[in-house]
Amino acid sequence: MGKMQIDEDQLIKMKKNVDEAKNNITQFNGQLQVLMKQLKTDWELSTVQECESQIDVFDSNLKRIDFKIEKGTEELEQTIEVKENE
Repeated sequence: MGKMQIDEDQLIKMKKNVDEAKNNITQFNGQLQVLMKQLKTDWELSTVQECESQIDVFDSNLKRIDFKIEKGTEELEQTIEVKENE
């Protein structure tokens, strides 16, 4: 196989891309630290796994509340229907 020739412009572009990637990583790490601190402060959660577990709890609670609302709505509709028929 032949050697691949890289000229100075290509090297400069590659270096620029690497520098931009490093900068993005630094920014994302900073954002991650801010978000993790906010999770700890607002919800006392320290890991993604703890967040996922809490989401499951919230989801279960929401489903239970939704069921109660639906049941209460049905009972209310039946009560209204009975009173209308009196």
